[in-house]
Amino acid sequence: MVQLQELNGIEFHDLPVLGFRLQLEVPFGLSFDFATYNEQDKNYDLWTLNFTDVKELSQDGITIGPDSGFEIYSFEYKQSEFFEATLLLLTGFGRPSATIRLKSTSFELKKILPSP
Repeated sequence: MVQLQELNGIEFHDLPVLGFRLQLEVPFGLSFDFATYNEQDKNYDLWTLNFTDVKELSQDGITIGPDSGFEIYSFEYKQSEFFEATLLLLTGFGRPSATIRLKSTSFELKKILPSP
């Protein structure tokens, strides 16, 4: 429950994505590393969002090139029997956006580098 409250406290709009990983061994998983700007410290906080035991995953195509720059445009989610999420990624100026939809049994949000 604390994790959901912390997730609710993040405004998922125009957040830089630093990386993402697929866990292809059972249990299947997906992780995103992203940054939020900390106004008080005038610095970025780095986070990892792990989706564990992913039951369904779909995406409409991610185009990556040398000038790609990923950011989270929006992130909508709900907690019911499963954690269901839709993530809209921008992939750079003039490049197509990408949508990822998933359903997992749980998630974990971790601050990986707090602001000094």
